[in-house]
Amino acid sequence: MGHAESEHAAALIVLTRKHMGDTWGPIAPRDVGEAIKAELAAGNEPWKSLNRNPFFRPDFFELVQKGFAQWTEKEGGPLELTPKGIEALRRWVA
Repeated sequence: MGHAESEHAAALIVLTRKHMGDTWGPIAPRDVGEAIKAELAAGNEPWKSLNRNPFFRPDFFELVQKGFAQWTEKEGGPLELTPKGIEALRRWVA
């Protein structure tokens, strides 16, 4: 995806979808927060360490700007990965 901030945002989308027990689909900002809280409460890495890392700065707006995700309602609301975003993640999916 060419930039760490975009890749971090995509990783949070994947994490959130995992917590929602689903495959690809829209996620809301609240869903992301709940997934992160669950990971931190469980002490799971890499999220535990990333929580204290000042360089971990996911950028969902950049992910949309690059065409890897799209807003499903209004800007800053729910979003989902586009086919381009899913394809960019393919090499990391077993």
